[in-house]
Amino acid sequence: MSLEEGLHWIATHQVEWAFSSIAFILSLILCVAGLAIFNQFFQLGEAQFIIKIAFYTFLIGAIFRIITMGIRLRIGPWAAQIFSETALLPDSFTPLSLLESAFFDIFMLSTFMASSIYGFALLNSAQFPNGLGWFSVAYGLFGVVSYAISGGLIPIMVLAVPLVLGMAPLPSPEPQ
Repeated sequence: MSLEEGLHWIATHQVEWAFSSIAFILSLILCVAGLAIFNQFFQLGEAQFIIKIAFYTFLIGAIFRIITMGIRLRIGPWAAQIFSETALLPDSFTPLSLLESAFFDIFMLSTFMASSIYGFALLNSAQFPNGLGWFSVAYGLFGVVSYAISGGLIPIMVLAVPLVLGMAPLPSPEPQ
């Protein structure tokens, strides 16, 4: 939809707008917590360093997405209200939208990269099947390339690899 149509929708559906933003924030928090637990299975293995890079790469992306969702929660309804009253956008709307867009790009690219890095960690660990590692590598690379070329991927797609990792049978944690 056009910007005008989107702002009109936000102005008339503020509860739904807030719900979707808060739900995505909570899903990212739960995802990061799940990945932190998943990382415990790599404490002493040769993939320990790689898994930490993957986790922190995903965490950075998640933080940027939470920031963009915070911007959406405050700026979207504010700009929609002004637009519905005056048919004009606030002067600060465009720079804030550009900032939100840049943060969103960081989120998408870093979380897809994290998926590939998780795949490399899985490939370097004898505890997990290679198919899981190759899926993560391929999916993450596909996501990075697709997003860089088209920008058309939806945000929930970054959660596919963490979901698959969360459903994978976990080995016994390595001894401390």
